[in-house]
Amino acid sequence: MNNKEELLNIRDIVVQFRRKGKKNNAVKNVSLDIYKGEVFGLVGESGSGKTTIGRAIVGVQSILDGSIYLEDQLIAGNPTSIYKLNKQIFKSIKEIQVRINAILSLHSELISIIENKLLKDEEPKSSKKISNIIEYFKNKIDLFIHLTSSGLNYLNKIITNFERINRFTTNIGVYIQEVSKELEETIILKNTQTKQTVISIKERFVSGYFSFKEILQILVTWQKETKDKTITKSIPIIEIIKKLKSVSEIFGELNDGYKELIDAEKENLVLSAPLRKRNRALQKYYDLVFIRRKNFFDEATRQLETIKDSNDARELKKYLKDFWTKKNMNLKVCKKIFSYIEKQNASRDKLNSMVGQLKKTLFERQLKDYIVSNRKSDLVKLDNLKKQFKYILNVIKKNVIKDEQAINKYLEWKPDKMLIEGEKKEQVLKFIEYLELPSIDEKVKESFLFRKRTKKEKKMNRKNTQMIFQDPGSSLNDKMSVTEILSEGINNFRFLYNSLQAKQEFVDEYNKRENTSISVKDVKAKDVKKNLILNLMESIGLLPEHLTRYPHEFSGGQKQRIGIARALSLKPKLIVADEPISALDVSIRSQVLNLFKKFKEEYSLTYVFITHDLSVVKYFADRIAVIYQGKIVELASTEELFSNPLHPYTKSLLSAIPIPDPILSKQKTIKVYDAESEHYDYQVDIPYFEEVKKGHFVYANKREIKSMNDA
Repeated sequence: MNNKEELLNIRDIVVQFRRKGKKNNAVKNVSLDIYKGEVFGLVGESGSGKTTIGRAIVGVQSILDGSIYLEDQLIAGNPTSIYKLNKQIFKSIKEIQVRINAILSLHSELISIIENKLLKDEEPKSSKKISNIIEYFKNKIDLFIHLTSSGLNYLNKIITNFERINRFTTNIGVYIQEVSKELEETIILKNTQTKQTVISIKERFVSGYFSFKEILQILVTWQKETKDKTITKSIPIIEIIKKLKSVSEIFGELNDGYKELIDAEKENLVLSAPLRKRNRALQKYYDLVFIRRKNFFDEATRQLETIKDSNDARELKKYLKDFWTKKNMNLKVCKKIFSYIEKQNASRDKLNSMVGQLKKTLFERQLKDYIVSNRKSDLVKLDNLKKQFKYILNVIKKNVIKDEQAINKYLEWKPDKMLIEGEKKEQVLKFIEYLELPSIDEKVKESFLFRKRTKKEKKMNRKNTQMIFQDPGSSLNDKMSVTEILSEGINNFRFLYNSLQAKQEFVDEYNKRENTSISVKDVKAKDVKKNLILNLMESIGLLPEHLTRYPHEFSGGQKQRIGIARALSLKPKLIVADEPISALDVSIRSQVLNLFKKFKEEYSLTYVFITHDLSVVKYFADRIAVIYQGKIVELASTEELFSNPLHPYTKSLLSAIPIPDPILSKQKTIKVYDAESEHYDYQVDIPYFEEVKKGHFVYANKREIKSMNDA
């Protein structure tokens, strides 16, 4: 399948529902590639999010995040915004700091209570009093565990977002040529460096998390041992203090790492920000290592008044004579000249008048020479002058001097002015280089691949992606006849029956069937439309007289056939079939499935076949994706999935397939999937959607993948 051409690309889509102020993500960062001409099975239990994905593909379900592409054209959602992801990361980093501060504050309070009260109290304690002490400690440790656990959740979210940024950025220059390799590598480098800092912080959080778990276990054991006894010395307290102090060191060290993380992510945020915000940030970084042009010019002018006729004064005057600033150049007149010179009937007198207002910089002298010499026909010279003027405007807008000699001179004049030096300066200069590169988000938005579609394009996307619904009865309008139902979509796309190509196809078919010879001129659009509908009725096995009937006059199987015909009427490229046979009798199911196979060959269709019945999709799909609680947990070819299931949820689904033989059925063991016990370490070891075998993907962490490989 990997050699086949991709038709549909789903990237990191999130679908969210709200109820009574609560948010629920029904689909969680799903990414899929569906190939042309394949039947792609999407399997999961009720409420897993499979239908929601289908509805998002055809455009009837809004997407909170992510994007869907049909033949490399955006049909739903928005392209990934690196700036938005970095904003989410920065927000999560702040949440982590809140938890670090809370842990350190509670820790100090707890140590104080132990040292000042419990250890100094030598009086014997009853089992009830000890039980109360233990309960107090347990509540505090539970709070510590909750804080470290939620901190780990935020850290995992940050790491996942960094992975998403790097996935999106890698090789983006292949699709968007305006994005240079340098810009691509810069984004990936900065994100990877920051991610490594996050990983080191996470390691400390994990260590603290397990330390708190160990303390809790000590308390539980202590509680069991002290029942119905009186104890004179609380020996486990010493052990608890040691562990608490070690945790204090862990989270104390985190503050340094946190500051480094904040600085790194601020740089990532600026690097991915829109142009206006980048320019504001760029000026702040300029001020750390460079001098502002305006400040230099003003100070140099003041210095000329004091040094007057000296050699330094003459050199400075020479330098300032061609210095680009708003004060030293008549930019307004230069703009007017370039605008006026392009007019066909430009007046020489007016041009000469404007030239007289120019100042004495080298550029203005060159412009004046061009006008006075009357070389308007020299278009190459004019073009060079325009480019130079554009460059000058950009330099003045940046308002910065990078020349080391000029900077040193200014620092002699203003000894109080301090610029950073050494290694820190090198880091800032390198970051300024990054900031002067174009914004990747803006290049993405400008590209054809990721631009938002027009109304006409959106309408065509609706035509190309059609859906067959689960309940054929409720999906058909009872007040419309079959003719009206099939005509409704066709009427919205008149070229299907009113174009020259449609008429020619009708002529060829008619002449062959009737053994006659008519031309396109003899054909009316309504005849083509009627023929399309009759062909659809014949293909689904219904008679022409059924066209005048209404949905309530048909059986369930016949209604579903009409639903199929309605989807086919628009000649789509992709059909999403949402449990199309679940409401049908067993005897009818095979007929409908045969229709699907027939139309796949006839119309070169691609199907997304949504079902909860693995026994059905086994004989129909080329590849199968298993979805659980809005997340794809396994993806493989049908044969591979059934012969070698890897994810425990997939194994559970397969074990639930009924066996016709009653003896074998009794011997069969149904596997119960318990996500909490199966994936107990997902906070510590983040799961990824990994390719464990060619074409076989599974959502698992390192521990699970190792056990899969060892099995």
